[in-house]
Amino acid sequence: YAEMATRIHNIPVDDTGLLMLKMSNGIPVSLDTSWSRPANWPTWGGVTIDVIGEEGVLSLDAFADVLEVADARQGTYTWRPTEGIGDAEMVGGFVNAIRNGAIGTPLAVAARNPGTCPHRWFVDPALSGGGAVMDHTVHVVDALRWILDAEFTQVYAEMATRIHNIPVDDTGLLMLKMSNGIPVSLDTSWSRPANWPTWGGVTIDVIGEEGVLSLDAFADVLEVADAREGTYTWRPTEGIGDAEMVGGFVNAIRNDTPTEPSGVDGLRAVQVTLAAYESARTGQPVAIPV
Repeated sequence: YAEMATRIHNIPVDDTGLLMLKMSNGIPVSLDTSWSRPANWPTWGGVTIDVIGEEGVLSLDAFADVLEVADARQGTYTWRPTEGIGDAEMVGGFVNAIRNGAIGTPLAVAARNPGTCPHRWFVDPALSGGGAVMDHTVHVVDALRWILDAEFTQVYAEMATRIHNIPVDDTGLLMLKMSNGIPVSLDTSWSRPANWPTWGGVTIDVIGEEGVLSLDAFADVLEVADAREGTYTWRPTEGIGDAEMVGGFVNAIRNDTPTEPSGVDGLRAVQVTLAAYESARTGQPVAIPV
């Protein structure tokens, strides 16, 4: 199954593509093929591959200098040195960079929210209502509604239970459309083994007319390639948001100020998630009420 379009360059062929494939051995594959890096990106592009197995995960950046290996059998997590060119991802002033036009008009988003399976009540459908898609969709949906100031209008979802022996989904890939016309891909899988050094992570790539912004929500730099100026910069950031979150909670109680996110924000995120489950059930795209 493929989605493709010409959204970045003034050319007569497609420059963005997202493929969902199945192999003869039953393994599903998602593949982003886009020409989404601007001309001043420090390398021509890149190749990253996550291979999710029953007993571990291999994460390869073909142009970095380490191979990440999480072995659930041995309970180990190792970096194995390789040869190549490493790069960093970014966090912090992501929203301001987009809203201030650092990459021009946003055209597409590729997001990932992988994590370890939390087990407990998370894998009880009577208590959680679903699995990895229920757990991880809401966070990125809420963030993107805020970042791009738009609503989600449609979702097509594929999900399955392929990694853990649990009664709910542990892998999910969503293809969404927003009210501003921006397409979004989102990986929601519980694909990290229990010995992964963190619970998981959130990465978001926003592809614009004049550059690309790549956010790693748990890193400490924002990476900006500006095609207009021909520059590529790392912008240091600070903090992980905990202080702001707790401060907003306390301020709402003490001063009766509006909470952020609001109840409506929560509703919108749940609507997208439930629509994703309906799409997986029917095998069809599902419209999301706005």
